[in-house]
Amino acid sequence: MKDKTKQTVNTLCDHIDYIVSKSSDKNVGFGFDLCNKFYDNLDNIDLLKDHSEAYLIVVELINRGYSDASIKRIVGLNFYELLLENLK
Repeated sequence: MKDKTKQTVNTLCDHIDYIVSKSSDKNVGFGFDLCNKFYDNLDNIDLLKDHSEAYLIVVELINRGYSDASIKRIVGLNFYELLLENLK
């Protein structure tokens, strides 16, 4: 049976920490499929109430010691650069 441990901002940031530790902050990013509207078919996982709570991820990354530059990459710069590179 699938582990139904409730996902939280902390567990999401644990995943970010893991990816960064195995590669770099240039290889991780999050999208806005973090709230239950997108998970109705997955036991109503609700990491965030809605998109207005996305800042909680940034707060947690700050608390974990991530630099401003690293947070910018994770929040959106990595996706932006990926799009630029592939839309040439």
